[in-house]
Amino acid sequence: RGFEVRFVERTSGLDPRMLPAPPAPPEGVELRPFAKIDDPHVVFKLDVEALRDVPTDQPLDDIRFDEWLERTWYYPDTDQDGSLLALVDGQPAGFTTLLISSETLLAVSGMTGVARRFRGRGLSELLKRHALAHAAAKGVTTALTDNDETNAPMLAVNDKLGYRPVASRLVFSRRRTNGRGLRPRRDVSNRG
Repeated sequence: RGFEVRFVERTSGLDPRMLPAPPAPPEGVELRPFAKIDDPHVVFKLDVEALRDVPTDQPLDDIRFDEWLERTWYYPDTDQDGSLLALVDGQPAGFTTLLISSETLLAVSGMTGVARRFRGRGLSELLKRHALAHAAAKGVTTALTDNDETNAPMLAVNDKLGYRPVASRLVFSRRRTNGRGLRPRRDVSNRG
C-alpha cells in the first residue's frame, strides 16, 4: 500500500537484581545524584547536547528549560537519588535519568547522555550500572530502556549490561504527490 518503515525503536528489559555490584568510579570521576545538585541547568545543558545526537523520527532540537524541568527534573517518577550526573575532574560530563513507578516498581531509563568531548570513556555504562543498582536496592524487578535501532553505541552499552529486546515500535509513512513534490501522508505506529 506504499507504506515504508521510517523508524524502529527497540524496547529492551532486564532484572536489575541479577547484575553484579557496579564498579567504583575511576579516579577523577564522581557520580552525583540529582538530589544533590543545586542547579539543574548543568544536567539540562548535557541533555540538550546529547539529544541532538539521538537518532529519532522527530527532531529533538527545540527544548525549553521550563518544559525540560517539568518533563524531566520534576517529573513525578524521576528518582532523584537514582538519576545521576557524572563529573570528570569536576566538569559535567554525562548523566542518566531513572524513572521508577512507586505503584509497580517498574524502572525506565529516561535518558543517558555524555558530552561529546567525554565520549568513549565508559561513562554511559558506569552511570547506568549505578542507576540499575539503585533500582535493584529499591526492589525493582524489571528495568526497561528504549533505543533507536540505529543507535549502535547505546545498544552496545545496553547489550553489555544484559538488556534483551522485549518489544519494537515501528513508524510507517506513505508518501504521496501533491503537485509540489513528495511528503508524508500519515504515520501509523505499531508496538509489538
